[in-house]
Amino acid sequence: MKLNPISEDWTRTVSCITSAFTTLALVVGGGWSLYQYFENRSYQLQTQRFESIKPMFEERLKLYVELTAAAGTIAANKNDADIARALGPNLQPFG
Repeated sequence: MKLNPISEDWTRTVSCITSAFTTLALVVGGGWSLYQYFENRSYQLQTQRFESIKPMFEERLKLYVELTAAAGTIAANKNDADIARALGPNLQPFG
């Protein structure tokens, strides 16, 4: 079996197609990398924002627990001394 030589035009066509494919792959890969970077950065900023307000949420939760306990004591007791003790120094402005 004898192989026919490849023409110069066909060689140029194949070379051009492979170059275009390589360039397209690089552009798509670079675009995907940028997309991943910005998505990750957005997630990091969201997490950072939440972590910055976390102490405020913890203080709010602590206050809600104290208020709930005080409300339970007020509802269950008629004695003013027990109610004043349940309110404590932190909750006196609300009493």
